[in-house]
Amino acid sequence: MEPFIRNDQYNFITYQTQVLINGYSTVNDLGVLQALKGLVKDKVTNLFDELSQAQQNLLDPIGNIRDSDQAEDYLIGL
Repeated sequence: MEPFIRNDQYNFITYQTQVLINGYSTVNDLGVLQALKGLVKDKVTNLFDELSQAQQNLLDPIGNIRDSDQAEDYLIGL
């Protein structure tokens, strides 16, 4: 697959993974966590004008990140 993420977009995605990690470490309300996951996914998806299905599939797992190990694996995969 050809690269489709610019450096600034990658940095923003990295920041959003940290937002999720912080949310999971400080919030106990499942509704709030679901909203946070949805917000982060929307923000990341909206960075791009058009995404192929394969590109969307690469970005989607961001909603599953709960800790720094998962974030690191996700970011390496991008």
